[in-house]
Amino acid sequence: IIRDMGANPLFQDPYLNKTVQLNKHIKQTIKFFAGKLNAGQSILDIGQRSPLTEHLEKIFSVKIFNTSGDLDVEFKTNIPHPPDVVIYSHTIEHQFNPLYTLVEIRKFMKVKGLLYIMLPSRGKLLWAKGHFHEIDNYRMRLLLDRAGFEIIRHERKKHWRSFFEYFLGFRMMLRLFMEYDAYYTCHPKNI
Repeated sequence: IIRDMGANPLFQDPYLNKTVQLNKHIKQTIKFFAGKLNAGQSILDIGQRSPLTEHLEKIFSVKIFNTSGDLDVEFKTNIPHPPDVVIYSHTIEHQFNPLYTLVEIRKFMKVKGLLYIMLPSRGKLLWAKGHFHEIDNYRMRLLLDRAGFEIIRHERKKHWRSFFEYFLGFRMMLRLFMEYDAYYTCHPKNI
């Protein structure tokens, strides 16, 4: 997501490459964004275009711009003006330096803009190999405060997989009980 993930399997999340899980993830995210995205907004998606980006554009009749390059060291986008909405979906956990990207987003956003962050919320035993940070709520609050954001709302939603996947081993069985996604709605603090 933050680099050319198709070329480097280290950055691929093997659990999101399965069609059933990807479809469930997209449906859950579309449900989350219902009533939050509209055609009059300037929208930036952090990371490269993905099936989720395409679905959001189609469902909500919006145009979404993306960033390019390595988000740990540069922040590049072709969006013509500061965004009203920034979507940071399942990208932050793949980065070595999420604070840098958050600070750059903060500098670039409109004062009344909204930042939506989505990431896994599960125990360390269940982390994926390509995830460098699966940030718990306590640390996310500190990170967002340090980057100049205020949390408006935090939600956890169950992350569902295909029923039969839960019987593929002990770690997969644990996912039935311990795997969630965290959703943060934030705006820039008045500095």
